[in-house]
Amino acid sequence: MLERSFVALPILLFGWALFVGSTTGNIGLIVLALGQATVTPLATWILHTIGGFFGDWGLANFTVPASSTCSILPGGFTQPGERMFAIPSYWLAQIYFFFGFLISNANYVLNMPSAPNAEAEKVERRKSQAQLVQVMAWVFLILFVAVRVVVMQCETIPGVILGGIVFWWIGNGWYQLAKECSARDSDIFGIVQGILPPAASDPPPMACVYTK
Repeated sequence: MLERSFVALPILLFGWALFVGSTTGNIGLIVLALGQATVTPLATWILHTIGGFFGDWGLANFTVPASSTCSILPGGFTQPGERMFAIPSYWLAQIYFFFGFLISNANYVLNMPSAPNAEAEKVERRKSQAQLVQVMAWVFLILFVAVRVVVMQCETIPGVILGGIVFWWIGNGWYQLAKECSARDSDIFGIVQGILPPAASDPPPMACVYTK
């Protein structure tokens, strides 16, 4: 059960981003989900196509034995002796893209300028929360990559390096697009919104009392 959940992790992350983004109106998460559904698969397919041009050398250095545990779909069927490109795999490409987007968001929140009259306590809280997101994201990213390479043996070293560079750049660029769509909603975890002063948020509720 745990192995199947790990294999399906990119799909679970996509579903989470799409569901939470749609139900809360978080534009950043919706843009993230759209990137996972379109940009990442297309970029991975392009890399795999390029890898096929290298012939036997590409097959030796950019492929791994195909198995159901290496497929992005749990229980995906493969033929005996079949090999799959991993420069990187579709699975790892999705993970790189997701965490590239996530860490870019945390970096934006950490370094965004503070208002002149901002409370020092709230500024410090914003920065500490953003740093916590960064640290946790890096820990999980390294852990997931290590499991795929060492335990499951579903990735190639060139694919891990090349994929990290390409999809980190794509994830960061896609986040910049989300930020351009809506600066407020680009903070996907609502760190800034949770510590805004009353003047910067919606007006406080008012009660009307009838008097003669």
